[in-house]
Amino acid sequence: MTAGKLHPLWSGPRPYEEGFPHTVTVHVFHGTTIARQEDVVLGEGRAMVFVPRDEVLDRELAVSSALVLSRHLEGA
Repeated sequence: MTAGKLHPLWSGPRPYEEGFPHTVTVHVFHGTTIARQEDVVLGEGRAMVFVPRDEVLDRELAVSSALVLSRHLEGA
């Protein structure tokens, strides 16, 4: 299963986070998919779940994810 066409969403410096002293530029894209949870296969020891839009910001997120998702959801 794949995502549809990806579109640039945001690009900028990674927000400061304790223990991560160097600066990197983050590039974020968005797209659509018809995938379902059972279609997701990850081999890196990470987890990924589909979350209803109104529950996204209630989750524990990495600092970069929190920044980008809040901006995206405000503009949507």
